[in-house]
Amino acid sequence: MNVLAGTNNGIFLTSDNGSNWVQFNNGLTDTTVTSVAVSDKYIYAGTSEGVFATNKNNFVWSQINNSLANVYINSLEVVDTMIFAGTPNGVFLSTNNASSWNEINDGFNNNAVFAFVVSPDGANDSIIFAGTHSSGVWKRPLSSIYTSVKTISGKFPVLFNLEQNYPNPFNPSTIISYSIPKAGNVRLTIFNSLGQKVADLVDKYQQAGKHNVEFDPKNISSGIYYYSLAAGNHEKTRKMILLK
Repeated sequence: MNVLAGTNNGIFLTSDNGSNWVQFNNGLTDTTVTSVAVSDKYIYAGTSEGVFATNKNNFVWSQINNSLANVYINSLEVVDTMIFAGTPNGVFLSTNNASSWNEINDGFNNNAVFAFVVSPDGANDSIIFAGTHSSGVWKRPLSSIYTSVKTISGKFPVLFNLEQNYPNPFNPSTIISYSIPKAGNVRLTIFNSLGQKVADLVDKYQQAGKHNVEFDPKNISSGIYYYSLAAGNHEKTRKMILLK
């Protein structure tokens, strides 16, 4: 079993019950690691400058450029599809692999949160406990958070957006997230540095909202690639790096 440790010198990994530790900080520009959390596909590191993520298969860290960039992360907790971040300004929640966050501090008074515990097992009727700096322990049913997430997601208009893939650089796979303001034909295409098409990840009619696509190239070499999103009258392109 692998065990991860966050330290003031980055992330360390042991697979032999602590007899030997291996440091893996590739891409981790902030090595003050305060917390580590693991989902099905990704490892998340909370640092003094926000959240970093890596695919479990490559251990190359990428900083997630979002509303928690450059925020001191005291603690992280993964529950099902939700990621909780404890910060000096309370609790933040992501339901899209940490690519965006919502503040969930109703009734909480923005206490600095340093630890999370979920009881009993992360089910819909479970309770999440938040340990604070000077106000004791707070709790909230996960079922109320699921409801809150649905309310938050419907509160703001959806804008056309193509987010930076993560991890980036990546190997073997990466996630590309994008949002479209209304239903229509959507095309997401990968190009190499010569402008040659490598793959069509999406080429179909989609509903308005946020979408995530995994890019898992099998037969292309390391290098710089570009991914372009076209929907309606909108188009945007970003750069990504494959390392093998």
